[in-house]
Amino acid sequence: MTCHTKGTLMSDRADDLWGRLAAVAEASLGQFEDLEQRARVRAQLADGTPEEDWRVRAVVDVDDTGFADPRSLRFLVQIAVPDGWAPLTAAGWRDLGLQWADVQSEALALARFRADTASGG
Repeated sequence: MTCHTKGTLMSDRADDLWGRLAAVAEASLGQFEDLEQRARVRAQLADGTPEEDWRVRAVVDVDDTGFADPRSLRFLVQIAVPDGWAPLTAAGWRDLGLQWADVQSEALALARFRADTASGG
């Protein structure tokens, strides 16, 4: 099971994380044929602000008891397509050079978000 949300790292360490994540996403833009959209996303990545053309989701595996596995933390970059969202790229926490304490904190925040969402809180 996975849990999707912005989590805590995306705001607490935004500049550093965006820079690393944007570099990974930038390298993946070539797979999209829509040159206008590619240019918009490239500009938005450079700006560091998700807009209507792309978004980031933090994902962590959660078992049936609600335990989040910090080692599974990864960030998915998605790009807007006419019928919703398509994956652009993904990067694991090691790929982005995150510290273990930050990874554990993010996994805990994602698990809490999942629990709050499931309970209607």
